[in-house]
Amino acid sequence: MATSQSNIQVIVLPWFPQDSLFDPALRLLDENVRASVTRFYRKEGRWRSLLGRLLTVLVLRDQGAEGELQFEKTSRGKPYLAHPVLHPPILFNISHDNSLIAFGYSRPLGDGPHRIGVDCMKLAIRSDETPRMFVQVISEQLTPGELASLQQPMSDEHLIERAFIIWTIKEAFIKAIGEGMAFDLQQIDCRLDQGAIWVSGMPATEWQFRLWAIEIVPAGMARQRYAVTTCEWVGEGGGVIFENGSSDRLELMLGTDLLRRVGLVSAESEAEMQVTFGALHWLA
Repeated sequence: MATSQSNIQVIVLPWFPQDSLFDPALRLLDENVRASVTRFYRKEGRWRSLLGRLLTVLVLRDQGAEGELQFEKTSRGKPYLAHPVLHPPILFNISHDNSLIAFGYSRPLGDGPHRIGVDCMKLAIRSDETPRMFVQVISEQLTPGELASLQQPMSDEHLIERAFIIWTIKEAFIKAIGEGMAFDLQQIDCRLDQGAIWVSGMPATEWQFRLWAIEIVPAGMARQRYAVTTCEWVGEGGGVIFENGSSDRLELMLGTDLLRRVGLVSAESEAEMQVTFGALHWLA
């Protein structure tokens, strides 16, 4: 099996930092990446983009990247570090949804087409949708086997969880290969009763999928649950791992913790909240 040093860091945003911190935080980024942050119109989108970029820079610095960081994109739009050139290279991918930002990175220690993708999604649907309606909306992206697995008798909560497990696996894979939505999602077949993923009619044994559940309970608010999924090329011996509980591969931090690490805020009281590792379940 090919080996790598891989990790994932998750930023939790129970609220967005005060507006006065935005410009000082933005100035911490190289000028060539600031435009990718300010292109977002809504404040929430700007903060998610900014904190994701800051986390990217911190990790790259920790991994030995010095000087001005220059980022490029592949022909399909996947960002990568163009300068400085690191040996071994550092591969990374980022995802965000609602109150969560997930950043996955890997440093390959062997030969092969090493890649990593990450996706996170809140385990919730719109208030005007039922779980069955949601499944119908995404049904054109599902294989017959996946659709059948979602049509079995189960609770609404279990159905939503299953649907998002499938969706985050598909998203993490296409982000890993850098194809985006140009790749036919029906070519990815989540055979999770067998603990396997097939791609284009073949078992994807060269890919390792890991899934976490993150639970957030802000003070006075309802519990929020998120699925976080990574897809990493390992060469052989891959499969699906449900990381039900804490893991040394995943680190949780608050958005204000990140700003504290870059010197923008000092120690201060946080809003009361709980952030814990939950569990994702496939089998009934």
